Amino acid sequence: MKKIARYVALVLILIFVLSSLTVVFLTGIQTKINIEKEAEVKKEVETVQIAREKNHLDEEYYMNLAVINPFLVLSSSDDYRDQPWAQEVIETAAEGYPLAALRYAHYYMDKPYAKAIIEKAAKIAGKEFPFLVSELGRDYSGQPWIQKIMVESVLEENPRVVLEFLRYFSHQPWAQKVISIAAEKDYRAALRCIIDRYDEEPWTQTIIENIVENHPLGVLFKMYSQELREILHNSKKPIVKTFLVIAESGYPFWIKGRVTALLQEILEKNMTFREAVNVVKDDERFFETLLRLKDKPNLLGKASIEEKLKDLSLYMVQKINDLHDTPDTLRFWEVKDANAQKLYTLMVYGEEEIFTSSFNGLFDRLLRTLKREEIDGDQLLEKLGYNEFRVFIKLCTGFNRLNDFLNTMDKNSRKVLLEKFVKDIDKEKDSLGQAVVIADTFSMVEDKEILKVLQETIKEEYERAKLEESREGKILYGLLAGMFGEKAVINGAWIKEMAKKYQLPDLIKITSKELFNPDGLNVQQYFFYNDEDGRASFRNFLSRYKGKSGWKIEDKGSFILIQSTRDGKKIEIYANRPEADKTGPEEIAKILEEKSVQPVVIVHRGHSYHVRKTIERIPSSARIVSLGSCGGYNKISAVLERASEVHVISTKAKGTMLVNDPLLKMLNEEILTGKDICWPEFWQKVEKRLGRINDFKNYVPPHKNLGVLFLKAYRCLLEKN
Repeated sequence: MKKIARYVALVLILIFVLSSLTVVFLTGIQTKINIEKEAEVKKEVETVQIAREKNHLDEEYYMNLAVINPFLVLSSSDDYRDQPWAQEVIETAAEGYPLAALRYAHYYMDKPYAKAIIEKAAKIAGKEFPFLVSELGRDYSGQPWIQKIMVESVLEENPRVVLEFLRYFSHQPWAQKVISIAAEKDYRAALRCIIDRYDEEPWTQTIIENIVENHPLGVLFKMYSQELREILHNSKKPIVKTFLVIAESGYPFWIKGRVTALLQEILEKNMTFREAVNVVKDDERFFETLLRLKDKPNLLGKASIEEKLKDLSLYMVQKINDLHDTPDTLRFWEVKDANAQKLYTLMVYGEEEIFTSSFNGLFDRLLRTLKREEIDGDQLLEKLGYNEFRVFIKLCTGFNRLNDFLNTMDKNSRKVLLEKFVKDIDKEKDSLGQAVVIADTFSMVEDKEILKVLQETIKEEYERAKLEESREGKILYGLLAGMFGEKAVINGAWIKEMAKKYQLPDLIKITSKELFNPDGLNVQQYFFYNDEDGRASFRNFLSRYKGKSGWKIEDKGSFILIQSTRDGKKIEIYANRPEADKTGPEEIAKILEEKSVQPVVIVHRGHSYHVRKTIERIPSSARIVSLGSCGGYNKISAVLERASEVHVISTKAKGTMLVNDPLLKMLNEEILTGKDICWPEFWQKVEKRLGRINDFKNYVPPHKNLGVLFLKAYRCLLEKN
């Protein structure tokens, strides 16, 4: 027993000794590893330090880094700005990250190469990131030349942003010129901004006088402002004094609004104020007068004349639409003696309201008038200065009359016109707007001869833009080329390459999460207007919900509130009464502000000449907007400017409550399911139910709205590049 005990003791001692030796051995190994690791880390640190010291002023190092990490290169430009190669390095990095080139411009702004780099960086960043560039400009008030470059880079495409940041540069000597340009581009924003904040600045008087000269109707809308009235009464300019006679007369607003378009006629004593009032009371005489004035050189109030001409055209086309069940002799009585200019103007300016039969009736009369006046289509367009000719070609294509128009001219003139249709759009003042019109047209062209000319010209223009290093031109023509897709009749491989490189975005789906706030509430706002159509639409809209299961209606005076009553997700619809088209939306806005909610669905119910008022009230929270016949680029662009993530439902021509109300009710039922909305699937359901209604074919779902898709693609590609 003792022997066993001794053996056990020996074994335990042996285990202890071995364990101790193992610990010592392992500790030694770990220590060695730690020492080696420490030495390795130390060596790495020393290597990095040596590399830094060696490469601190090394051109190759910084040139490589400028491509890989331009932000780092620009943010450390203070370290190497005096080197002979600094300009090339900063230029390279600035191309990769123009915003950083502006943010860190204070490091190199005293160098002779600084101005060229800052100008180039601002030109790129100002278009893509106007708010960020404007904020950076605020920090350079001590370097007015840099601030001026940044402000001017934003000015071209985002004058409203420039005006919002006006307080940071209003004291600069160049401010007046910049504000004048901004006011010319966006007079509404300029009036609002200047009257509210800068009514005592030395340049205010001049800016307001210029706006009166160009946009008297816009100023008339702001005459409730005491500050504005004081500024105008201090003016000694004859045009302002004449404007005040109109604005402060006792006539109804609609008459005063029309008379502002004849401001120059009164000023030049071609007619008295009383005579002008008599002219504007007669639609026919007023329209003829506007046509006569429109192309007059150095015309005062040109924008107001264009606006009134459009409103009148829409109104006259609407009257022709309303007579669609009457004989053509009665329906088109007002244009029986119209010349080619008037017929053309009615079609292009009345685009947003025109029915197929109305267009065809006007177009047939245009063809007969061309023969009577002994001119062809090309001569007509030349005579009119090619005013809105792309819109006219789009309309002709959409109503399948393009060949009829082209056949009025010889073969060479046809080819030249089609080439002109797509040439140099990147050089146009309204390049994006023109591109959207062309995009709409492309989607409808089927004629192979026409497609061939268009595609060949697009390819030539893309190569030109590439040669001229025009980023905007390459994107515009690349997108247009890619749209041909399966319609390629020339160089199919190139068209496919463009389609792959310049893709339109996917608006197939909108998620349920985007449509509800955290409380599971979907808020909508409908805008109705006080005319016969608006009142009829309002009654029809209410009938869809009145007494219907799952919905309740509350009368709030100037507006009504419709609420879903089922369990689960909820919808609230706020709709102003037509007779309260001014007070209703204001009261709704106050209530929504008190509740801290914003509408995500906006619906415009009225003629297209009211749509501007609806667009001005679209909040950034909007995700679905129904605009009816929203027209061209300008309105779509304005919608996207206010709500960049929006999906737009529109029509190619005037909408109808026979489609609008059931379509929007179906949309609400879909929203209440709490599922994501897949537009192709939803539209298939709608078509199954409403497809028998003839006007339904004019409705365009969000995933097929080329204007929205094109604009979103353009902005996305511009940002990526």
